Amino acid sequence: MIRRGVPSVVRKAVAGWQRRPYYIWRDIPYADLNNPKQILDVVVPKNPPFPREALPVAVFVHGGAWQRGDKEGAHYVHVAPTLARHAGIVVVTINYRLSPEVQYPEHVEDTLRAVQWVAQEIHKINGLVGISGVYNILRLSHATIFGSMVLDPVFGSTVQRWREASVMQPDCPARHTDTSILLLHAEDDFHLDEDATELQAWLEAHEYTRVRRQVIPACNHLSIVGNVRDESVLSPTTQAIVDWIHETTSETRGAC
Repeated sequence: MIRRGVPSVVRKAVAGWQRRPYYIWRDIPYADLNNPKQILDVVVPKNPPFPREALPVAVFVHGGAWQRGDKEGAHYVHVAPTLARHAGIVVVTINYRLSPEVQYPEHVEDTLRAVQWVAQEIHKINGLVGISGVYNILRLSHATIFGSMVLDPVFGSTVQRWREASVMQPDCPARHTDTSILLLHAEDDFHLDEDATELQAWLEAHEYTRVRRQVIPACNHLSIVGNVRDESVLSPTTQAIVDWIHETTSETRGAC
């Protein structure tokens, strides 16, 4: 109940908070307390009363070729609330330092710092969703002008550095854990369908046993995430992720 005498702007804010099917904590530092890029948001679904049992946790890392974007950008701001609402999980969205301020591997290390923060503060993480990702850095390097525009500010201009940054390398850190992986890509997404297919084959050849690849129809590289904007509707992207989360968490709980 909101009492009289409270300023209208406060009443509206509180009313909005009460109507939301989730709680949200914004701009929590996970590394440098003074760096506005090293912050995250935590979104927790409202399962009245306030959730007492441990919930699965998803960490969302926004796109932008490591050079642009923000967790509160138009394409990304609704991802966490939508997944929290429909999948019933905790969702953490992060910011990280961008190029040209930093180069690889600083972006990845920021992401790792955020995940470590989550692991220390929240109980469980078990999976990876890749949405229209560039998994084969070396292939992108062959795209001449476009490849230079994307790669050089982030990874530098040496082939060795590109090779080190590629997911599909025998000594890639992710190589040593058999986590569940969902690879999504848009129907209209230039060469990234080839990247996803190649990565799936590479993962399965390297003993990953829980890899799923799915094409989201009637969308492109941007709208595959943009169609998650409406929190009240299960878009094809949202549905694919929610189904995968439920299956993955069921497998995990069954193994405990």
